Amino acid sequence: MKSAWTVGCLVAFAGAALAGPPAAPEQLAWAPGLAAAQEDARQRKVPLLVVLNMDDERGNDRMVAEIYTAPEVRAAAKKCAVTIASLGRHAAVDDPKRGCKVCSRFGLVTCDEHRATEKVLREEWLKCGPKDNVDSPRHVFRAPDGRLLFERVWTLEAEELQKLIDRAVAACAPESLAAWDTTDARLRRAFEPIGCVRSTALKDLLGAKDPAVDAKLFDLARHTDSDDAARDVVRAIAADMTPTRSEGMRKLLTAPAAPVRMQAAAGIAALKEKDAFDVLAAAYGKEKSADVKCMMLRALAVSGGDPVKTRDIVLKAAKSGEGPVRIHGVVALAPWAKEDAVVDAIRKYPANDKLPENLRAAAAWTLGLSGRKEIAQDLKPLTEEKTEILKRAAHAAIARLTTGSEDPNYMYLRAWVAPLSVSLPEK
Repeated sequence: MKSAWTVGCLVAFAGAALAGPPAAPEQLAWAPGLAAAQEDARQRKVPLLVVLNMDDERGNDRMVAEIYTAPEVRAAAKKCAVTIASLGRHAAVDDPKRGCKVCSRFGLVTCDEHRATEKVLREEWLKCGPKDNVDSPRHVFRAPDGRLLFERVWTLEAEELQKLIDRAVAACAPESLAAWDTTDARLRRAFEPIGCVRSTALKDLLGAKDPAVDAKLFDLARHTDSDDAARDVVRAIAADMTPTRSEGMRKLLTAPAAPVRMQAAAGIAALKEKDAFDVLAAAYGKEKSADVKCMMLRALAVSGGDPVKTRDIVLKAAKSGEGPVRIHGVVALAPWAKEDAVVDAIRKYPANDKLPENLRAAAAWTLGLSGRKEIAQDLKPLTEEKTEILKRAAHAAIARLTTGSEDPNYMYLRAWVAPLSVSLPEK
């Protein structure tokens, strides 16, 4: 005879089996399509948030499974009119609230609705064709009247999404929205803490091609103490250069803040203008900050200047530069690694245990580009070193020298032995 407890367990088990798998956690309160979300935003005078999500990609899947189901995000999103855009088709499930079948991936919306929203976002907002790649996950924030506020691409954590929602809500306050498209408001936003807000403002400011606006932007960039703002502003200017902007960029080489000078050096080097080498060389000679000198030296090496003059400046730094400048001088010699003068200057560095570890590793890395098989024997003792950086650089250099193969990952080691805080295009 079965006990009452056993019978109870069997009944509970049978009930669970009949009920099927548990329902997926509830996500954001997706409006049933873009038109419904737009109307909700207008009626409540709140931001419109359109989320773009794709299938079968880890980051997108995580947003659906973890971020949009987080209670704090769901609560924050109630301050917006929100809907989902997705190209995929998914199984349909019953939704008692709507009285119809809805998308099993997102709930609340049908696949036809989220596909129609994706089409508008892709074709009308992003101006992309059906076969163009569109990055996602993407969170597009618009004002109640439809104007773009800002958008954030790629995955993000719950806390950041809440901050973006709060920023969009603040933007939709009547006084803020009234001034949103003014130059002064955009200039302020170009130096905000939130990166995607900065990026949208910079796009609008630079798109105007107005010298007076550019002058104000350069003045603010010159005096900012924000590394992130300096990076974004200078990168944006470098990507949309004009003759007057080129002159403004050069003036940033004497900006008070070191991060601004570093970003300016990278921007000038990327342009490879006729006199870029002379401009950078003059700034390098006057620079006092070791970190900025490292950046300027690396920028000099790729600025497109006379190869002999460039090599001589870099080689001098590799021989006698102080601290990190010497390390960056060694790796900046990569284009000239096959020359006798370069090999002779740094060949003994790796074996010299009185030198800093990164300098020894940098020399091993550059010597790996020399093409001289006999150097592999010099580097072999380094493979027994206890420090990982020396071992790794030595192993990689020996492999390259002995096999002669063009390992595409080899150049990435440079960022490990001589890291830069600013992105610089290097071959």
